[in-house]
Amino acid sequence: MKKVALLFCLIVVMALSSIGFGFAKWSSALGATVNTKTGSPKLAWVNNSMIQKDWGPDWHASQGLKGFILDPEKKDVGSTSGSFADTDNDTFLDRFNVTVDNAYPFYFNEISGNITNEGTIPLIIQAPVLHWMGTDKVIDDGYVYWLGKDGHIIMPNAQQIAKPLEVDDNWVLEIRWMDNIGKQIEPGQVLEESFDLQVLESAAQKTKYTVGISVEAIQWNEIR
Repeated sequence: MKKVALLFCLIVVMALSSIGFGFAKWSSALGATVNTKTGSPKLAWVNNSMIQKDWGPDWHASQGLKGFILDPEKKDVGSTSGSFADTDNDTFLDRFNVTVDNAYPFYFNEISGNITNEGTIPLIIQAPVLHWMGTDKVIDDGYVYWLGKDGHIIMPNAQQIAKPLEVDDNWVLEIRWMDNIGKQIEPGQVLEESFDLQVLESAAQKTKYTVGISVEAIQWNEIR
């Protein structure tokens, strides 16, 4: 009986040793990939990729960004410029700064810039973030947002859009994001991100207004 027990113990020890040896070989073969990291996520703007509708006479839209028309008198008064910045000093351009110059009520522009996945894993685009006078606000696509003289950002209701000056005279810009929320972007892939922007009635003429835009993303395998 003792011989049988001893034999059983030896078999168990040999089996465990074999499993351990196999695991050690497997771990060694994988090398540096045996860790909790799955890649390097990094979404960045592409430098000098800005495109805009205003390349001549100004455009106008109805209140709430409902359509747009070329200025009937073909006035060329307002202008829009853009630049890309690395705000966290990691060598990637994480912010698109858009400046409206010589602003006047109902000056409209459609603007776009390219983003790219500079990392090593697929990303899911989550949301754009507006940076306005010290306020950072995540926004959704297809909705109008207003930017105020006091730094606030709101999503206006129907009453405000219909008669903004009867509500208050704080709001100077309106913006609407148009593209790619929820879309997957592969490493090295480039996507165009576009948005509408318009100057509201309360804006001061011959004034510059600058809004910054960044885009948030997460790893594709973090979607739940």
